[in-house]
Amino acid sequence: MPPVIFGMQIKHIVDIVYSKIYGKPKIRKIDAKEEKKAVKKIFISDYEIRKKYYDKNSKTITIPPNSIISPLSMDWIDYENIKIIIKE
Repeated sequence: MPPVIFGMQIKHIVDIVYSKIYGKPKIRKIDAKEEKKAVKKIFISDYEIRKKYYDKNSKTITIPPNSIISPLSMDWIDYENIKIIIKE
């Protein structure tokens, strides 16, 4: 039998201390509408950025908000001081 302190087992005391430190887990319900709203991320390659999204005159790149820019492109963007504009 596990040790008992003030009428409680140690495992119950551990649960109480853990919940005080870390808080109780929050359960989030997802509606069907929210599932439909979930948008996939779009990976934009270096080639696509240079050919499709880059404006040479203003030195800007206009990308959609749900996009991921390739790390190779990020190096080039930082080196050339190109401004990134996020638009729908």
